[in-house]
Amino acid sequence: VNEELHTVNAEYASRIAELAELTADVDNILRSTDIGTLLLDADLTVRKFTPAATRHIPLLEHDLGRPISHFAFKLGGDDFLRDVDNVLKGGPPSERRAGTEGSQHVLIRVSPYLAKGDRPTGVVVTFVDVTSLAEANARTQKVLDSMPQQVAMIDRTGVIVMVNAAWDRFAHENGGLAGSNLGVGTNYVEVCGEERLPEHSEGHDAREIGRAHV
Repeated sequence: VNEELHTVNAEYASRIAELAELTADVDNILRSTDIGTLLLDADLTVRKFTPAATRHIPLLEHDLGRPISHFAFKLGGDDFLRDVDNVLKGGPPSERRAGTEGSQHVLIRVSPYLAKGDRPTGVVVTFVDVTSLAEANARTQKVLDSMPQQVAMIDRTGVIVMVNAAWDRFAHENGGLAGSNLGVGTNYVEVCGEERLPEHSEGHDAREIGRAHV
């Protein structure tokens, strides 16, 4: 019996050593990454977080086990809590941009934590600093706004992703072309395909605006 107990204890000790090593590997990976990561359990309390996450949310070691609602005001308030709750209930991952102190721009992504099966047992929140991207977009916007021509950036699906001041002004002065808003998020291809587009607007062919898009 003593020999069997010794063998079992040796196996347990080996498994514990493997688990400790695996935990250390994961902790080192999380600590070395520059992407802030926050793990929440099924009750939406803080389970683990990386040092990079503290740049965007004021977390300390003694905050483990506290509800994320105590810190939601830093992440978008009720909108963030709705995203987290929706993902925990099986909804799709969500992305949201938020501004932080110091004029930082952060992309907050909420994904399900899947331990076993397809049912989320928690939530993974990641923070990516996109300040440089936001600043580049702002500079691009200034350049576009300085141009007298109507300019819109359209993705490959036909959706408008950026417009300049001249485009926005033209659209508003001409009723948005057939009553449609030609701002960001509109599918320009679908608007141009509408049969009720006017022949002329303010002395211009309404479809001339299409020649100005990038």
